Parts: sequence; structure tokens; C-alpha cells
Amino acid sequence: MNTICSANPCPIILSSSCVFYEGPNLVCTGIITNETLSSVIQKLSTAICAISVGSGILQVTATSPITSSGGRSPNISTSMSTNKLIGRATTGVGIMEEISLGTGLSFTGSTLNVYPIPFEYNINGSGIQPALGSNIASGGYSSIGGGYQNTASCDNSNIGGGRYNTASCYFATISGGDDNISSGYCSTIGGGSFNIASNRSSTIGGGYYNVTNGVSSSIGGGCYNTASGVLSVISGGSYNTVNGSGSTISGGSLNTANGIISTVGGGIFNSASNCASTVGGGESNTASGLRSTVGGGYNNTASGNRATVGGGIGNNASQYSATISGGFVNTASNYYTTIGGGECNTASATRSTIGGGQCNTACGNFSTISGGQKNNASNLLATVSGGDLNTANGINSTISGGKLNIASGDCSIIGGGFCNFTNNIGSTVGGGSYNCSTGKTSTIGGGEFNNANASRTTIGGGNNNTACGLDSSVLGGRFNTASGPSSTVGGGKYNNASASASTIAGGCCNIANSSCSTIGGGISNSALNDYASVVGGHDNSASGNYSFVGGGYNNISSNNSSIIGGGRFNQASGAYTTIGGGSGNLASLCGSTVAGGYYNCATGLMSAILGGEYNNINGYNCAMIVGSNLTADRACTTFVNNLSIKNIPTSSAGLPSGSVWRSGSAVCIVP
Repeated sequence: MNTICSANPCPIILSSSCVFYEGPNLVCTGIITNETLSSVIQKLSTAICAISVGSGILQVTATSPITSSGGRSPNISTSMSTNKLIGRATTGVGIMEEISLGTGLSFTGSTLNVYPIPFEYNINGSGIQPALGSNIASGGYSSIGGGYQNTASCDNSNIGGGRYNTASCYFATISGGDDNISSGYCSTIGGGSFNIASNRSSTIGGGYYNVTNGVSSSIGGGCYNTASGVLSVISGGSYNTVNGSGSTISGGSLNTANGIISTVGGGIFNSASNCASTVGGGESNTASGLRSTVGGGYNNTASGNRATVGGGIGNNASQYSATISGGFVNTASNYYTTIGGGECNTASATRSTIGGGQCNTACGNFSTISGGQKNNASNLLATVSGGDLNTANGINSTISGGKLNIASGDCSIIGGGFCNFTNNIGSTVGGGSYNCSTGKTSTIGGGEFNNANASRTTIGGGNNNTACGLDSSVLGGRFNTASGPSSTVGGGKYNNASASASTIAGGCCNIANSSCSTIGGGISNSALNDYASVVGGHDNSASGNYSFVGGGYNNISSNNSSIIGGGRFNQASGAYTTIGGGSGNLASLCGSTVAGGYYNCATGLMSAILGGEYNNINGYNCAMIVGSNLTADRACTTFVNNLSIKNIPTSSAGLPSGSVWRSGSAVCIVP
């Protein structure tokens, strides 16, 4: 055949060597691209002939789910399990495989059912939201688990379920509930209704109308609570507000914690408004001082820094470290003041203390009132242990108890009793009533209406006694007076020791008014000169220096060192005179003596009457009378009624001049 490659004339007759195969390589036949038509036809002829002569396909082998049979004329079919589809799950090119039905797919007979898909990607392709309903997860990687009309509008925001919830900030989470808003970075709401977590890392566990707008703030539950401080916490309750950073309200209602790391444990209308302030519970309590504490109770206030009120009603601790443990309307208003309890007590001075009681006032620094009512400790270190209407207003003064006692002297003490008074340094009243210890270090043990008004005076007891001399003492009795320095009255009544070191041991109406004078007892005795003494009796008088009356009555020892042993109506009026006893005797000149008897008169110097009655020395010195009704008529003579001399010597040998001796029946005198 001629080769004509021109376009004209038509049709065109071409040689087979001018036509080429431009398809892909054909592996089975050996045909390749750009091979001539004649070569292609030859290779096809060769392949067909090979099949027809038995050298081609002998058998077809199939892999499940495809089966084959029939040798060179195979019968190819499929064999599959129920509820399976054909596809391929294995990676890469390969044969068909059985595919199982997933969620949302099923067969009804030969019909494949497709159910609604519960979740779908959001508009960004990264968030997940329910396929059906009105939830919108529009933030990157945001998700909504269920519910309806929930909105997760920011990246990585999540809503578990519920309705009308909005998570509008990065990593904001709402687990459930309704009408909740989580708008803070990493904020979380567990559930509830109308809760708002609006600041970074803020959390609301549940409840309703709770708001956390402080960084890392938390509300566990309850209603109408607001946590606006950084790291603030409200565990529960209602209408609680936390504004302070790190502050906490555990529960209750209408409580406020505004101070940094302040705490309210519970109760109602409580307020912790300063740094580290604490209210444990109760009602209407306020802790407004730095690190102040109110444990509980009603209407208590701790307004001082580090002040504490344990409980009670209407208590006020208003200064630094002031403490009120409890009670009613107590006030601790100065540094380190303390009130244990009671009612209407006031501790207003530094470190003052009231243990309890009613209407007590400790207004002196370091003062103390243990209890009682209407007591007042108003000076430094003053103390009232108890009682009623007592006042300790001296420095370091003390009243143990009683009523209407006043200790106004420094270091003065009143043990108890009624209407006692001390007003000098170290003065003391042990007890009793209406006693006044007004001298420096003066002491009254007890009794009533006693007065110790000079330094170091002492009254043991009794009534209406007075110790007004320096170092004087009245041990007891009544209406006794020790007015001399170092004077002493032991007891009795109406006794008066008015001179230095004078002493009356007891009795009645005795007077010792000279230095070192002494009366042992009796009635109406007088020791009226220095060192004079009356031991007892009544109406005796020792008025001379060192004079002495032992007893009896109406005896007068009126000169220096004169002595009357006893008896009655005797007078020793001369110096160094002595009357032993008897009645109506007189020793009137120096050294004269009446040993006894009655109505004897020793009126001469150194004269003596041994006894008897109605004897009279008659002024003669050194005269002596032995007997009765004798009158001396010369000095240095002894007068007797009768003289009986026994055992007279019968010889003058060895006898001194003037000695009497007997010679037969005659009485002789040695010349």
C-alpha cells in the first residue's frame, strides 16, 4: 500500500508503520507506548492464540469474601457475614474486606438505616457540639456535652450539659445547671443556677445566684454569695460576701469577710473586715482589728489589732491584744486588757484584767478584778478579788472581798468585810466593818469602827479601838486607845495607853499615860508616871516614877519607886515607900514601910510598921512599930505593945555592944 501522508485528498490512506499506540504500557500483552500499529496487532494476535491453545488461564483463586469455582470457566461469587459492608480497613491497596456497622447504622432487611449523629464539629472544625439542638460551641477546641441553648464561645471552653449556660473565656468550664456564666480565664462552675464565675481561675461548685469575681476565688454552694477577693473562698450559706484576698466564709448568711485572709466560720450578719481577722460564728459580730478574733455570740466587736472576743453578747475588745472570753456588754479598751466574762465589766487600762462578775472597772495599769460587782481597781497593780462596791485605788493595793471597802494607799490591803478603809502605804484591814487603817504600814485585823492612823500601828480586832501612836497596838476589846508611840492595849474596854511604850493588858477604863507605864488589868486604874505599873484591881493609881500597885482598889502609889502590893485605900506617897497591903495605910516619907494592917501611918524617914492597926510613926525617922494602936514618940526606936524575948543569951561573952543577955532573972545590956 502506498504511503500517502498528505491531508488531501480525503479519505487518507496511511501505512501501518505511520500509526502509533500512545496509551499506557500493557503488561499482559507486552504492548508499550509509541509502538507502531502493526507491532501492536501482532502482539494481540499472539496473546489470543496462546489462550485458545490452553496455555493461558487454568483456574481463578479468590480471597474471602469472594469465592470462585469452574476452572478455566470460573464461577465467581461473594460470601459474607450478616450485617456487614464491603470495604477496606487495612492500610494500602488490597482486596475488599468486611466492614462492621458503627454507631448510628443498622439493617432492616436489605435496607441500611442511618441514625442522627449525636456530636459534630463546630464551625471552626476543632470544637465539638451536639449535632442536634440549639447548643453552640463556637470557640476553638470548645465542647458542649449536652443540654440546650448552651454557648461555649471561646477557645477551649467546655459545657457538660444543662441549659442557657455560657462559657465565654479561655478554658472556662460549666459542668451543668442552668443560666450559669463562666466568663473568667480557667473559671469553673459545677452546676446550679444563675451563677457567675467572672475572673481567672474562679470556681463555683453549685447553688444559685453566686458570683466569683476575684482571681482564684471559690464558692462551694449556697445562694447569693459573692467572692470578689483574690483566692477568696465561700463554702456555702447565703448572701455572704468575701472582698479580701485569701479570705474565707465557711457558711451562714449575710456575713462579710473584707480583710486580707480574713475568716468567718458561719452564723449571720458577721463581719471580718481587717487583715487576718476571724469570726467563728454567732450573729452580728465584728472583727475589725488586724488579726482580731470573735469566736461567736451576738453583737460582739473585736476592733483592736489582735483583739479577741470568745463569745457572749455585746462585748467590745477595742485595743491591741485586748481579750474578752465571754459574758454580756463587757469592754476591754486598752492594750493587753482581759475580761473573762460576767456583765457590764470594763478593763480600760494597759494589761488590766477582770475575771468576771458585774459592772466592775479595772482602770489602772496591770490592775485586776477577779469577780463580784461594781468593784473598781483604778491604780497601777491594784487588785480586787471579789465582793461588791469595793475600790482599790492605791498603787499595788488589794481588796480580797467584802463590800464598800476602799484601799487607797499604795500597797494597802483589805481582806474583806464592810466599809473598811486604807489610805496609806502598806496599810491593812483584814476584815470587819468601818475600820480605818490610815497610817503607814498600819494594820487592823478585824472588828468594827477601829482606827489605826499612825505608822506601823496595829489593831487586832474588837470595836471602836484606836491606835494612833507610832508603832502602837490594840489587840482587841472596845473603845480602847493606844495613842503613845509603841504603846499597847491588849484588850478590855475604854482603856487608854497614851505615852511612849505604855501598856494596858486589859480591863476597863484604865489609863497608862507615861513612858513605859503598865497596867495589867482591872478597872479605872492609872499608871501616870514613867515606868509606873498597876497590875490589877480597880481605881488604883501609880503616879510616881517606877511606882507600883499590885492590886486591890483605891490604892495610890504616888512617888518615885513607891510600892503598894494590894489592899485598899492605901497611899505610898514618899519615894521608895512600900505598903504590902491592908487598908487605909500611909507611907509618906522616903523609905517608909507599912507591911500590912489598916490605918497605919509611916510618916518618918525609913520608918516601918509591920502590921496591926491605927499605928502612927508620928514623923519620927527610923522608928518602927510592931503591934496596934501605937504612936512613936522618938526616932530610931521600936515600939511594941508587949515584948517577949526567947532564948536570951546568959553570958555577954562574944556579944557586940548593945546586945541583951540574961544574968539570972536580970536583963543586961552589953556596954
